[in-house]
Amino acid sequence: MKTIEISDLSPGEAALSVERIAAHKSTLVSGHSFPEIHVYRDADLWIVRDGNNRVRALIEHRQAISQPIGSIPYVESDPPPRPEAPQELRNVAHYYGTGSKAFLAMPAATNDHYMTAQVEACRKIRAHAKRQSAY
Repeated sequence: MKTIEISDLSPGEAALSVERIAAHKSTLVSGHSFPEIHVYRDADLWIVRDGNNRVRALIEHRQAISQPIGSIPYVESDPPPRPEAPQELRNVAHYYGTGSKAFLAMPAATNDHYMTAQVEACRKIRAHAKRQSAY
């Protein structure tokens, strides 16, 4: 099983789910593990395509028990299927940054407010990318 340092990862999603994070943390507290995350390699970035909630849960869990953040099991994901997907992933990764601080900066919302949080975060990410491309 391959692992990757969380300090090398960038988020690939605009917002997270409070309920999913809590479920993954419960899995960790019970001593179990969860499936590997899927990462997409884009030049110098390792972007999480599937598993952003798991990364956040692992970070919060390890912080709560005063353990180093460390690494997480992963598999490399195939390139995104849509032509615009790589740029969207880069935009999210550049907006949040890399490592545990990036995942902790992501908004997390309950199921009732998840879509609103996603839309608002995507709006901010697009505006940031537009400002960056103007330079």
